[in-house]
Amino acid sequence: MIELIRYDEQTKWNNIVDSYKKTDVYYTCEYAVSFMQNEVGIPYLLHYKGNGCSLCYSIVEKDIADFTAFKGSLSHGEYFDWNTPYGYGGPLSDADRLTDVQQKEFRKELYELASDKKIITQFVRFHPLLQNQLVCDKVIENAYIKDTIFINLDTQEDLMIQMDPKNRNLIRKAIKNDIVIKHDSGKYIDEFMNIYETTMDRDRARSFYYFPKSYYEYMKENMGFETEYFYAYKDGVMVAASVFFYNEQYMHYHLSGNLVEYRTFAPTNLLLYEAANWGRERGIKELHLGGGVGIEDSLFHFKKQFNKNGRIGFYIGRNIFMPEKYQELLYKRQEVDSEFDMN
Repeated sequence: MIELIRYDEQTKWNNIVDSYKKTDVYYTCEYAVSFMQNEVGIPYLLHYKGNGCSLCYSIVEKDIADFTAFKGSLSHGEYFDWNTPYGYGGPLSDADRLTDVQQKEFRKELYELASDKKIITQFVRFHPLLQNQLVCDKVIENAYIKDTIFINLDTQEDLMIQMDPKNRNLIRKAIKNDIVIKHDSGKYIDEFMNIYETTMDRDRARSFYYFPKSYYEYMKENMGFETEYFYAYKDGVMVAASVFFYNEQYMHYHLSGNLVEYRTFAPTNLLLYEAANWGRERGIKELHLGGGVGIEDSLFHFKKQFNKNGRIGFYIGRNIFMPEKYQELLYKRQEVDSEFDMN
């Protein structure tokens, strides 16, 4: 049986998520709701139980009529889309992989539900640390996209041992140049936003990567025990800042920025090192740094410095529940945008 739990059933949602041995902040109701601050859509937790197995994953349901390409050409309430909330997701399950029989039954119920709710497609960003693209690989088509980087915190050794020599030297340089690292649960949102948005402007980031102040305020109020801000200071000036999510098992490098004129002091290198040590002291097992914007760009290589052996694959997945309608929408989009590639 599949049940969809809405975002306004927070306790029920989180109780289901917490029932699994391995879980993460990305699956909490609060995390899914946080993106309602800057994204149109209704968050749900999809929960399946049957044939001796269970799984759940977060989705955001969007009306396709709200998509830029279809505004004015589709009526609201006609077709919908499911998407992983920003970040990582995919199925939580205590099984590494459901059996073929279990997957067959889940697939049947999933497609029936999608048909009833007029869901055309589903897009999933799987969780690299969980490698959960394997859980129902006969149901959700998946594809490898790129490598990401993680730091192993479950060790008694100095975390510098995992790094390449250049990064160790940069961290020592930051310490020598009196870079000071501080952290809290979000006392300096305005200062963080200024540094983060300055960085996004410099990198010519898409509007998707900018968040309103209400997003940060929501996190502080509702995710205070799962969010930590780290700041790097030089001569009393905040020169770099990052936001991390965490639970008992995993920690994530979520958003980050720096002032370019202070880069020579390597403040972000020291910040990440201190954040990793903070996570290890709390008993967290892994810190996921993510990947680059591209496949192996400068951002990826910056992160790779923190763990020479820290590569782990990132996969995406999709379902086309209603192929005929999907093709119809592709043609409709091409009518609006002649440069749109249907392949």
